[in-house]
Amino acid sequence: MSKAGQPTSGSEWRKWDLHVHTPASYDWDGTCKTTEEDLVKQAVAGGLSAIAVTDHHSVDWVDKVKVHGAKHGLLVLPGVELRTDKGNKKIHIVAIFDESVSADVIYDKVLCPLGLSKNDRKTRGEEHVYCNFEDTCKTIHENGGLVFLHAGSKANGIEQLGSDLKSALKTDLAYMVDIFEVTSERQVKAYWDI
Repeated sequence: MSKAGQPTSGSEWRKWDLHVHTPASYDWDGTCKTTEEDLVKQAVAGGLSAIAVTDHHSVDWVDKVKVHGAKHGLLVLPGVELRTDKGNKKIHIVAIFDESVSADVIYDKVLCPLGLSKNDRKTRGEEHVYCNFEDTCKTIHENGGLVFLHAGSKANGIEQLGSDLKSALKTDLAYMVDIFEVTSERQVKAYWDI
């Protein structure tokens, strides 16, 4: 009850997916034909109230999905997934920004300074581009973004490292990460201990 004796609504829970790919990702299954409208309608049908568009090294679909999301009451956060220099399988991180940030801002202020322009990616090849973990986190934070770390059992997550290296690396990198993706309660405790 509130002070005035009126019932309060309590907590409101919403489903968000902060790691959504589109055909702009280099590893998108080319046989799947999807439009921006399809993507938004699927998210809404799944009960999501917000998504983050986080394609690999690309922001090409961010603004298009934001427009369609607004038409359907879906919050669309702009983002990008980046391969870093840490780990034998190059740990991936996801950058997520405020909904007001445009794709052009992320491209000009994050991707280009990190050596991930369209030309850089074309010249070196999508499978061979990566950026320095620490510099990337700093650049994301300087531009108002959050750093989301791939964890869990994914091949390019931090959990794929050997236990001694993983522990040391987690300790060093944990202070630069805002959101840790986990797949088990045990991992939550391990991150809290760090």
